[in-house]
Amino acid sequence: MLLRNLTRVYISKPEEIKDHGETNKKWIFEGKKDLVKTVDDMTVEELDNMLIKDLENVNCGMAFLNLQQDLNELDAKSTGEVNYDIYKARTDRNYEIKNGYGISLTDISKEKDFIPEYRVLDQTKIGNTIVYRLERYYGD
Repeated sequence: MLLRNLTRVYISKPEEIKDHGETNKKWIFEGKKDLVKTVDDMTVEELDNMLIKDLENVNCGMAFLNLQQDLNELDAKSTGEVNYDIYKARTDRNYEIKNGYGISLTDISKEKDFIPEYRVLDQTKIGNTIVYRLERYYGD
């Protein structure tokens, strides 16, 4: 992956809270808040030099992904309208991103209540590259 094409994203995971029989979804930042400041100041080259094990131990809640909007006929709605809310994020790193997790392009490490901008629909491994399919998330 070319370094100039990578975008820093912040990872969050959903947590369902049951309140008097009603379930609400709350998003929790995946990283440790005190470590984000030190990792956030690092450049892409410095993070590339770190071992993947180090990043997993730090659990920084960040990833560097190559975001692209791939438009094709399969992304069109049944009415023929093209869906511009779907992005594909590519990486050759093994991040802890699972289906249903939230992806934000802005720093959410200091916020308590937030809704991520994108939600991970699925992930596919093609050779050495992992492709995450993201959809714009407006809340439940």
